[in-house]
Amino acid sequence: MKNRAIGFFSCSCETLIKKGGLIVQKVRPDRASYLYIQGASVYFEYYRCQAQEAKGTLLLLHGFLASSACFHQLVPYLHKDYHLISCDLPVFGRSSKAPGTVYSLSGYAHLVVELAARLGHAYVTIVGHSMGGQVALHAAKAFPGQIERLVLLASSGYLQRVKRTYRAISYLPFAAPAIYAAIRRQDVRAFLCEAVYDKRVVTKAMVNAYTLPLSDASIGKGLTLLARHREGDLTSAELHTIAKPCLIINGREDPVIPVQTSVRLAKDLANSKLILLKRCGHLLPEEKPSLIAKHMKRFLRKT
Repeated sequence: MKNRAIGFFSCSCETLIKKGGLIVQKVRPDRASYLYIQGASVYFEYYRCQAQEAKGTLLLLHGFLASSACFHQLVPYLHKDYHLISCDLPVFGRSSKAPGTVYSLSGYAHLVVELAARLGHAYVTIVGHSMGGQVALHAAKAFPGQIERLVLLASSGYLQRVKRTYRAISYLPFAAPAIYAAIRRQDVRAFLCEAVYDKRVVTKAMVNAYTLPLSDASIGKGLTLLARHREGDLTSAELHTIAKPCLIINGREDPVIPVQTSVRLAKDLANSKLILLKRCGHLLPEEKPSLIAKHMKRFLRKT
């Protein structure tokens, strides 16, 4: 069953956070809106730092088939000290899914850096989960002067480009409807339960947050474009060129991103630190938000 989770993920979250036996209402963004960037309508959430002086800006990037909702449980632990920007990458969440110019890792990297700059933050630390981690790495390689640090949460790595046969199929008229139909047949709750260590974290609200964006039929077309244009992950040689401080966190029981991937990333990223969490699966921001925030704050203070 666990193999069904591979390739699905992303993330999402509850609107309530349980902490020390208390229920804490999720933090509302100071601004939730859209910006038109590189041919796409991009949904974003902006959380202004509560402190008089922010310690920096964190740009939060979700994974495959996810949305900005996946960081809602993490936000309350971070927005007191940092400005936070979270967005839905085109194809996913509330952002547009129609043909555009950003359906690749490098395209996403350019888009999110421009988004941060247009919101007044030209120098950011990128926090990327799963596929979002690979987008973060592409951004660090392409825009070293605008990226301060990286935090990679169960980041994808070393994936090859989609095979030419499948790229060719993506041009056929039935490809998009077939992909959409396949997605609609999936049991989202089952996928989520397979991705986490403790199934109790999978709530109805969490399932709904994952399911709702998948109801838009245009996601089929968007995913065909992503399959067609998504380049391979950065190679070891390319990773060696990234000198930014990097924190890598992986769950020891992650069924989607093997621990070995994070170990290899830590070797290829010279200025990196690796942390492996016990009793944790793939959805780190939702499974262990307080612990993730603790490790992040320590890393951010020291770098």
